[in-house]
Amino acid sequence: MEDFFLKTLSPLLTLVIVSVGLAYLARRGEYEAEYGNLRYASGVQILGWAAIAIFMVVAAVLFFLVDWEGQGLGFIGLIAVSGLFALLGIYLILEARFTKGHFDSEKICVSSFWTKPKQGLWKDLEKMTFKRAGQYFELVFTDGTKIGLSKILGGVGAVRGHVENLGIKIENIEHLDR
Repeated sequence: MEDFFLKTLSPLLTLVIVSVGLAYLARRGEYEAEYGNLRYASGVQILGWAAIAIFMVVAAVLFFLVDWEGQGLGFIGLIAVSGLFALLGIYLILEARFTKGHFDSEKICVSSFWTKPKQGLWKDLEKMTFKRAGQYFELVFTDGTKIGLSKILGGVGAVRGHVENLGIKIENIEHLDR
């Protein structure tokens, strides 16, 4: 039973805790930023560091405290899950540290670690779509510029409200409000 818990329930419980944390940050961060600013709440970076800490603890236990003799491939799943936590942590830290944006009544400007700075004029906005697979909003402008805004980005709720005030219907939004 102890072996079952270590291999299965422990990683699943940790995954549930991280998922609940992200869901909480999504609800809290939607309107948290000062109006016109787009930034992640500090909780996103804290969650990233927590994910890396989980990886480090699991790695330390597996490599220094576990006798591998006779274990075979039993711990490969645990190693893979802890590796995913490391990747998640790195992603969240980079995203939280480098993603910044600002919007006003005329335009929106956003920059991140992954893309060069982008901007678009609200008068040129064609559509806004909620991308369920990535949990982000995509703004598409007439010049082809596409700006993605994570659901957990602070201030994204204000952007949604601004787009709706412009009279543009947000596509696929019904999936978000469930």
